[in-house]
Amino acid sequence: MLRFVIFNALLIILQIESVQASSCGTGAVPFRLEVLPSGAVSLGCAVPSCFGGEEGGTEAHQHKDSEFNPSDETANRKDGFIRDNDAQRPRFRQKTAPRQKAVCEDVASSLTCTGLNEWVGGIGGSKDGKGPTKFQCCTYSGMAQSTVLGGTVIGENEALVGGEVLTNGRQTAFDVISNVQQIISPSQKVQYRVTTRRMSCPPDPEEEFNKVDSIVEQEIDSIISTPPEVPPAPQGPPQAPFFAQSAIGSAPAVFAPAVAQGVAVAPVGVGPTACFSADSLLLTKMGQTKRMDELKIGDEILSTAFGPQAVFITVESFLHRLPHTKTQFLRIETSDGSVIKLTKQHIIFVIKGNKENFLAAQDVKVGDQLLQRDGKEFSPILVTNLTMVEEIGAFAPMTSNGLLVVNGMVASCHSVNKMLSLQHTFLGFMRRLDSFFSQWQQIFFDIDMSVSNGFVDVPTGTWQLLSVLEYIIPISPFMSWI
Repeated sequence: MLRFVIFNALLIILQIESVQASSCGTGAVPFRLEVLPSGAVSLGCAVPSCFGGEEGGTEAHQHKDSEFNPSDETANRKDGFIRDNDAQRPRFRQKTAPRQKAVCEDVASSLTCTGLNEWVGGIGGSKDGKGPTKFQCCTYSGMAQSTVLGGTVIGENEALVGGEVLTNGRQTAFDVISNVQQIISPSQKVQYRVTTRRMSCPPDPEEEFNKVDSIVEQEIDSIISTPPEVPPAPQGPPQAPFFAQSAIGSAPAVFAPAVAQGVAVAPVGVGPTACFSADSLLLTKMGQTKRMDELKIGDEILSTAFGPQAVFITVESFLHRLPHTKTQFLRIETSDGSVIKLTKQHIIFVIKGNKENFLAAQDVKVGDQLLQRDGKEFSPILVTNLTMVEEIGAFAPMTSNGLLVVNGMVASCHSVNKMLSLQHTFLGFMRRLDSFFSQWQQIFFDIDMSVSNGFVDVPTGTWQLLSVLEYIIPISPFMSWI
């Protein structure tokens, strides 16, 4: 009898929790969070072109498991909504296309949604700030390659809006509400720290089938049936004379001429060697988050002196500022879903076992640890995934101490080099030298060197000269590796 009573009581509690929760359901993505005057929240959901539906894209706009509760503080009298115009967007999917839906908790029972591939699919509990707010966490495999954009604190009558991201007029991504944390301000006001992630979201194809002329098949057959013309093999170097072995003695030794080894020089046109991606985030002294492509000389950004307190360092210059350059980046993802993208030769602080060192990003392995700013202190965070991506824009700000914190991770301003202090000093000297000659050009030839169209790069030949210096100047065993 007692077990029966307890079981019924648990069912009632779960039903109350589910009734109080507002939820996007498994077929919609959270993209908007608004804090109402009472401290309650309104959740906005969307069905972008890259998500929703069963196999073949069917039932994309049938939201049987979405739920919103009455509210007197919103225009639609609900504490959430699913975007109306999504149902009017045409969708083209093959009949064999896989299911595109999330897997969600049954009720809003989590305090945070920080797991890999998770977003906040529903909000329940006490949403007016008078008690702990609970969240319904949903998991979607399409979030595996998403990028953390950062956290924003919003209060009463404020909203954070994500949604479609356009690149050159074409939809490429979708910004998702991935985590929400309820906090109380010093003035005892209810606020929410909202974390957003950018998920890849290319649009549906405009048509199901490509129109191909019938003549194409004939041309392909013709090409395949025609044997290619093979050029004659090139003549090799003269063969060394053959000496037969005899019973009296061995053949005289014959040596091939030694081939001169070329000097290793970085190839031209493969992009800069020491850069971060354009969407990398930095924290300013004013508490604002800035994208790398928005950073300016004179900004004070978070750095580190490897102590307990935050250090803010002035951006003195840019080694590279190339907003339109196509560059390959190593995308490093950590166990909390954070991501940093930098070129393979760029230096980053890495912990391998019990050893801490500055290493090239290409030397980072899954299972290593990076140093991450967590709240008010730095702590190790596990590397879980490594991939190469190609993006537009390459940026390398220069600080006075040669260190900066990008997307929460401690990194250097420089590329791979055995002596970072030498590189830091040398590049500063080259910048001053370049500035000196630029001023003389402006005086004598009336050339305005201040017009750069947003492009900044080190003088030609700088990296080659620096690589030579690395081998000329001996490294003392007592020299700091910083």
